[in-house]
Amino acid sequence: MHRRNLFIGIAAGVGAMLASATRSSTAKAASHDASKVVYHLADLDKVNFVLGNIKNHYEGVGGPSHVKIALVVHGPALKAFQTMAATPILKKDVSQVQGEGLELNACGNTMKRIAWT
Repeated sequence: MHRRNLFIGIAAGVGAMLASATRSSTAKAASHDASKVVYHLADLDKVNFVLGNIKNHYEGVGGPSHVKIALVVHGPALKAFQTMAATPILKKDVSQVQGEGLELNACGNTMKRIAWT
């Protein structure tokens, strides 16, 4: 091994240790902030599954004060959220996760395609 390669290897290792230390102190400072997560839902047959995952996510992190979750619904799944098409169970589940703080979003392109405003 050449001295130059050895020096480069040591410098890279020291740089990695410094970067790691900086990241861990930044992570500790940011640990008081809620994590941010986005779920995407496109499949109509996965609506209840995804809503269940979101409920579990809230429970798993200790509640909505520890995570901010947004759900983006697009494609065929958006039809499940139509007032006329939504089942009572879906309405209850959506209300529950919205009460936890879920930010519910619809894809603009899908809304144009199905003529929703």
